[in-house]
Amino acid sequence: MTKKPSYEELEQRVAELEKRLRPRETEEAEKKISEVFCSMVEDMPALMCRFLPDGTLTFVNRNLCDYFGSKKEHLIGQNFFQFIPEEERQEVRRRFISLTRESPVVTYEHQVIASDGSRRWQQRTDRALFDEAGNLKEYQCLSLDVTDHKRVEEALREKEAIFSAFLAHSPIYVFFKDKNIRSIHLSKNYEKMLGMPLHEAIGKPMDELFPPDVAKGMIADDMRVLSEGKRVDVVEELGGRIYETIKFPVLKNGVPFVLAGLTMDITERKQVEEALQESEKRYRQLFNHAPAGIYELDFHKQRFIAVNDVMCKYTGYSEEEFLRMNFYDILPDDAKTLCTQRIRKLMAGESVPEEVEYKITKKDGKELWVVLKIKPVYENGKVKGVTTVVHDITERCKVEQKLRQSEERLRSLSAELMKAQENERIRISKELHDEIGHSLAILKHRVRSIGKSLLAPQPQLSNDGDAAVELIDELLEKLRRISKDLNPAILENLGLSPALRCLAESFMEEYKMPVSVSIDETGGLFSKETARNLYRIFQEALTNIAKHANANHVNVQIRRENENVYCLIEDDGQGFDVNEARGRDARCKGLGLTVMEERAFLIGGTLEISSCKGERGTKMLLTVPIDNGRVN
Repeated sequence: MTKKPSYEELEQRVAELEKRLRPRETEEAEKKISEVFCSMVEDMPALMCRFLPDGTLTFVNRNLCDYFGSKKEHLIGQNFFQFIPEEERQEVRRRFISLTRESPVVTYEHQVIASDGSRRWQQRTDRALFDEAGNLKEYQCLSLDVTDHKRVEEALREKEAIFSAFLAHSPIYVFFKDKNIRSIHLSKNYEKMLGMPLHEAIGKPMDELFPPDVAKGMIADDMRVLSEGKRVDVVEELGGRIYETIKFPVLKNGVPFVLAGLTMDITERKQVEEALQESEKRYRQLFNHAPAGIYELDFHKQRFIAVNDVMCKYTGYSEEEFLRMNFYDILPDDAKTLCTQRIRKLMAGESVPEEVEYKITKKDGKELWVVLKIKPVYENGKVKGVTTVVHDITERCKVEQKLRQSEERLRSLSAELMKAQENERIRISKELHDEIGHSLAILKHRVRSIGKSLLAPQPQLSNDGDAAVELIDELLEKLRRISKDLNPAILENLGLSPALRCLAESFMEEYKMPVSVSIDETGGLFSKETARNLYRIFQEALTNIAKHANANHVNVQIRRENENVYCLIEDDGQGFDVNEARGRDARCKGLGLTVMEERAFLIGGTLEISSCKGERGTKMLLTVPIDNGRVN
């Protein structure tokens, strides 16, 4: 770009022309000089104008017209100060007024209002013109547009401010060095590291700032960066601290001219890394020597990422084989769906049981029962996978299976014994009613016949006969009651609800104890066997109340809700310790709770007994599902 001539240079050129065109006395010479001067003024790249002391423009060159977007004839006669922003006019006027014959020139910068209304910056050189008598005639202004230059300066100042703030507040150490390996910029935190103000450290060689052995290494690294033009990473120790430094060249036309670098104190990070490595080492030792199987699973990769020796021993797979496998590879088909559901819940942030039992498939195809204790592994707050501890419970499952089978056999035996007991009761009841009852009736008839057949009145013998008949009647009544208890015919003939009402009435009649009865109709809901077990549970409960509760009132309720029948028996008598009653030896006189609970189990129900020793009242709630009753 061609350099724009200054006002002084233009004057010098005019003077040279005057010398060449002398003698000036001639009109022709003066005319030529004027023409040349006007041509130079019109063609110069600067903006030029003249105006009177009041600001009225008397001359403008072409560039100034173009600059303000107006013609010369429109500008001549206008006031110069209208192009100056109002807030700057007073300062510009002051500069003009300050010009004297002894000091007629001033140069400064100010803003003007362009033709589009925007503000632009100009650098002005103003000259005051005086006549021979020393009177001010007018002002001459020569100006250049420096708006772009001002913008560049402003941008540079902003970048300098940013750069200075960065160096002042950077948490890491920042440095810049010249080709002589001397610091030209340092961040503020170097003052603490070096123990001196920055202005003292700037410009010093490295061996005056750092210990000789450290400085020697620094200089070698710096020279390598500047000579090779490549980044160098260095880790070094200084004053018991560990620093990591990144050095790189700043290029100009592809050639390094400054070295820049960042230094970070990584002492704590190194300590954490070493502690983490030690922790990882201990973890791996525990991982591999744990008495249980352990594996780590990555949900995203759908792969095992770690397994220990025990897990390999459990399954027969090697560690290398495991790390190529998917978790589903060791699951039988029936467990895969359940596993998929659990993984989806875990990844969705839902809670799942930490412990679960699975069957896994060994390498030889055999199945192994295991219990998995699962701990989620998180990354960025989301479940990434799991660490799982595996215990082989195959032997335990076998024992539990045998125990269940034994329990089932005992339950079956118990059910058969109760059936046999009921059948025996029916048989005894029929024998008592049909045979012994019939025999007693005959005996009663014969005793009466003997009394009538006496030839002569014998009062004593007649009284004995009457007493014998009364005794036989009592025996018959007891026999009927025993037969009824052994096999209530009303249960077989009319159903469960009428039989329980009758049982409650008999209880009130025998023990003179009031009973509140509220029984819904249950006809058709239960099989005969279930109904018989329900009746026996009620019968045993009422017997226990009569023998042990010392109660004043009994409440009996049966209600149906949805698919269940709820049976309630409660009294206001003295309470007892339920667990103590269950634990009594079978040879001791108990409350029959075991038999009642066994009957409830056989019909698919649950029996809940609420009572406390030393308090009043006992409540027994029997819940029986209707469907289970039908099945029974």
